[in-house]
Amino acid sequence: MPGAQVSVQGSGDPGSALGAGGQAESGDDRVAQLERLAKLKESGALSDAEFEKEKARILGG
Repeated sequence: MPGAQVSVQGSGDPGSALGAGGQAESGDDRVAQLERLAKLKESGALSDAEFEKEKARILGG
């Protein structure tokens, strides 16, 4: 759908959309955070570099 926008509330820090400190509490949380991160990247809200940085943080790297 052309012109679709994604609204992300928070401080503007991509990690803020991932929850408290971006730390995954369980495997399910981690999967949900990665799915949300992928959607943000697909929508253009995150650059490739931001996506990779946040993905590494979620995965503990």
